[in-house]
Amino acid sequence: AYYRIYQSKDDIIETRLTEVFENMHRQVIEQKLTTDAEFFTCFFITTKENALLFQNCLKANVLEFFLGKIRSHTSILFCSYFQPAKLDPMLEYKMCFFAGGFLHIVRRWVEAGMKESIETMVRFSCGIVERLRQARSLS
Repeated sequence: AYYRIYQSKDDIIETRLTEVFENMHRQVIEQKLTTDAEFFTCFFITTKENALLFQNCLKANVLEFFLGKIRSHTSILFCSYFQPAKLDPMLEYKMCFFAGGFLHIVRRWVEAGMKESIETMVRFSCGIVERLRQARSLS
């Protein structure tokens, strides 16, 4: 039945990943998440709820294939939360930095079996963002 709707396994995975990120994006907007802790809690809960999808992508060695698409979705997600200045000429690079960094954190967390709690991952992520904000205020 799937192949009547989708052309290939890749189409199914791409559609499911898009749904996951769009749902996360919708949560950020609808719930008006205002703190880093709220944002990262949403991020890691959604990741854990979709652990099987990410684990299967890793096992099938297709995560790298979808990394560009995931990076795009993650950049949109991070932009909707952090709301950077639109006129910033380095905006695209900053969002790549955030999106890529946190995608690799999620990847490692999934590969390691998600042993750390969501709360631990949220504290760790908030610490990274806080240090970056402090560094930016010093420059």
